[in-house]
Amino acid sequence: MSRCYVTARVFARPGLGPDLKAEMERNIPLVRAEKGCIRYDLLTLPGQPECFLYNEVWKDEAALRAHAASAHMAAYHERTRELTAGQATVEVWSAVNVTGD
Repeated sequence: MSRCYVTARVFARPGLGPDLKAEMERNIPLVRAEKGCIRYDLLTLPGQPECFLYNEVWKDEAALRAHAASAHMAAYHERTRELTAGQATVEVWSAVNVTGD
C-alpha cells in the first residue's frame, strides 16, 4: 500500500472568503483525527482571500476513500455549498523515487 498525496484547490464566492475559512477551520480537527490521516493542512494565497489549498497525505487509498465518505465531510460540504464558487479541483498524487513509502 502506498500513501496518497492530495491537493485540493477551493475558491470562495466573492466576499465570502472569511466565512468559508471559518468552516474549513472548524472541520480540520475532525479530519486530522481520522484513521489514516497523516497530514491535512489548509493554505491561503496572500492577497487572495477567496483562494484556499488543502495539502493532504493519507496512509493509503482506503483511508482517502473513508475520508471522502465520512459523515463530517458530508456535513462540511452541506455547510459550505453556498460559500464556494464551483467545485474544488482535487488531484491525487503518487510519490516518485521514494523508498519505504
